[in-house]
Amino acid sequence: MNWCVILVFLCFAGLAYGSGNSLKDPYICGSPSCAPSEKFKYLSQIIYHYDYKVNVETYFAGSSNNRSTLNITASVQLQFITPCEGLLQLSEVTLSDQDEDYPVERAEKFVLAVSQYDLRFAFHDGVISEICPQEQEEDWVLNFKRAILSLLQNTMKRFDINFKGVEKDIHGTCNVDYAVRGQADTSLILVKTRDLAQCTNRYKYRSILQSVRYDFQSKFQTWPVLKSESKCRIAVDHYIYKTVNCKERHLFEPFSGKNSGAMTTVVQDLVLKNEVNKTDIEIMEAQPKGWNIIQKRLNLLHHHSPHTKIESGELKSARDVLKLLCL
Repeated sequence: MNWCVILVFLCFAGLAYGSGNSLKDPYICGSPSCAPSEKFKYLSQIIYHYDYKVNVETYFAGSSNNRSTLNITASVQLQFITPCEGLLQLSEVTLSDQDEDYPVERAEKFVLAVSQYDLRFAFHDGVISEICPQEQEEDWVLNFKRAILSLLQNTMKRFDINFKGVEKDIHGTCNVDYAVRGQADTSLILVKTRDLAQCTNRYKYRSILQSVRYDFQSKFQTWPVLKSESKCRIAVDHYIYKTVNCKERHLFEPFSGKNSGAMTTVVQDLVLKNEVNKTDIEIMEAQPKGWNIIQKRLNLLHHHSPHTKIESGELKSARDVLKLLCL
């Protein structure tokens, strides 16, 4: 009898060690159980190819036409190993600024980093509760991929009924409002808005003073430095996302007027390009039991990494620049 108890204990201990959670399957990202999908109908035998692009502009509204821009494009491949587990793959990544002929500093490093590893994620009828990256993937790369997956997340009960709820994604834990706007050809049009001012888990502060974090209730949020708003237009066709267009506007509140001041706009587009049937080899390779044990489980919240210590050479360069400015 004692040997049986010891054997059961060792089995549970081994499972907990492999997955970090005794209630998780070490080979599956997300919950081991998978309820039938009611909204989305992504198929495991199909690879979904999307075009992704994001444009970021920073400028002083109302005072100057000078602006700084950054553009990123990528091919996004989505496949679903099971109805509740997906795989995100990026390729053909480009990074450019307003002068397309001038190479962006460290662009090659960015392109290599974001396309080097695939990202597994839990997908329970639109809710992305967990991502399972490779151990070697850097935090800033994961934040970029979190932003793409946040475009795909949908917590509605049904596509044809307006819905208000709370979502956890790259913006934080936010109140969201889904409104059905009708049809366009064969697509159902949805509008998704977030009240970014009421989001929690959004900002990160650092101070030389020792302190303890305190989360205010949503109606008692501190006055934000940025006035931010987010709105997405979504087209759903044959129970999958056909297009997603999201626009964000961030206004620096101090010293700003009604529509003037330091402003950053972010426009993201995700457009379905085609759907391709998997080959027999791709289906076999996608079997989760043939993959490595999951060592890392994270969520969609933006991860704030501490700044590394500045090297002495960089510090000297900064001093030299300050001296030139003071002359």
